Amino acid sequence: MTGPDRIPSGYVLIAGPGNTGKSSLLNRLAGSPLSPVHSEPGTTIFPVTGVCTSPEGQACFVDSRPLEHSQPEEWLRACDAAVLLLDARRPVEQLESPPVRDFLNSTVLQGKPVLTALGHSDHLPRRFRIPLALQLEMEARCAGVFTVCPPLGDGVETLKKAVLKLLPVRERLFPEGVNTLNSCRFLAAELVRSVLLGVLARETAESLAVQVEEYTRTKDRVYIRVNLLAARAEDRGIVIGRKGQTLARIRKDVETALQEAWRGSVQTEIWVKVREGWAERPSVLSELGYDF
Repeated sequence: MTGPDRIPSGYVLIAGPGNTGKSSLLNRLAGSPLSPVHSEPGTTIFPVTGVCTSPEGQACFVDSRPLEHSQPEEWLRACDAAVLLLDARRPVEQLESPPVRDFLNSTVLQGKPVLTALGHSDHLPRRFRIPLALQLEMEARCAGVFTVCPPLGDGVETLKKAVLKLLPVRERLFPEGVNTLNSCRFLAAELVRSVLLGVLARETAESLAVQVEEYTRTKDRVYIRVNLLAARAEDRGIVIGRKGQTLARIRKDVETALQEAWRGSVQTEIWVKVREGWAERPSVLSELGYDF
């Protein structure tokens, strides 16, 4: 029974193969650009959360790593439901892939309801959508199949209402006005990481740890000091570039991205430091918040 203090409320995992649009979907559901969107697959490494509150209920969506990189069993265990996002251009192929099958088996074993969403639906002719949805609903054995195009907003509200119907009725979990459970420092670090993927070679970008050493927000401006920690001394020179040109481009792109995301003036300082073998040192991983 619902009431003023009891509504459908819970956690919803967004899972799927790389480049299906999970981050775009999370951002559209939350109504805010929380999770960086990039053409490179596998941009999301650490879960990003987006809280959506509406008259129908409240959900905290969790954007997870691509299924081919990691099976999110622990996150699934902590959530009340899941959305499996596939690419509408090749949904059957992805549905039959071992990572997706393993994920669906996990939802069955854990008793979690799952909806399937077909991203990039703007590439799917409308006459094919209903027959394809019916086919996938039977094959995936899910609670429903929806076509969505997050950048355009198509189908997202319908999906959200279907998700809320799967959640338990309880006291609301999140106060009004909360749109994420992640800190501003974490979100800034994730955005910097996505910029690095656009400027540097992927191998170099992925070898860097992003540490937001200082985050200060005033009424008119955000100031962020960032350390880029290279695992090898030779990577530091690559990141800085000839006469500092590469680092200057990184800083400019970071400030532009932060200003677009946060709609305000942003000033950054970016330093490149060497922390030899940081990825293999548990103490450093813990310091950087990478130990979960």
